[in-house]
Amino acid sequence: MNKRKAIILAFFTSVFMLYFFAVYCEETITRKEIYGRLISLSPLANPVYIGIEAMTERGVLNRDMHFHLEPGYRIIGKDFISNIKMGDVVIVGYDQIKDTTDQGEGEVKNIAKTIEFIRLGEDVADRERIRSRMLKQATN
Repeated sequence: MNKRKAIILAFFTSVFMLYFFAVYCEETITRKEIYGRLISLSPLANPVYIGIEAMTERGVLNRDMHFHLEPGYRIIGKDFISNIKMGDVVIVGYDQIKDTTDQGEGEVKNIAKTIEFIRLGEDVADRERIRSRMLKQATN
């Protein structure tokens, strides 16, 4: 008889917890895209995370973003992610998932869905020229 009570109690506890999370936690998923240079793959052999140095249409760098790679992401323009090198320009299509509670607190996750190769990266001299131009603009 005690075993039966324990099973019933466990069932109602799990139902209550599911209800609690459904009512007090809200998950918002927004599909977005970002254009930029590939700055990191971690780990290199079988990446789980990808880092992008985000850019605007004018090529001005504005921030870095990191994305989680889950099974099922697609590579467009290359056969494998290993064919995309650091500095290459890509567009990452991603889902931004915001988990919020009734107090407004929460966590934001960026899950990459597509990685589209756009063009080869510029050489180091070009990167340094762009960085020095950005520093001049920031100080003016």
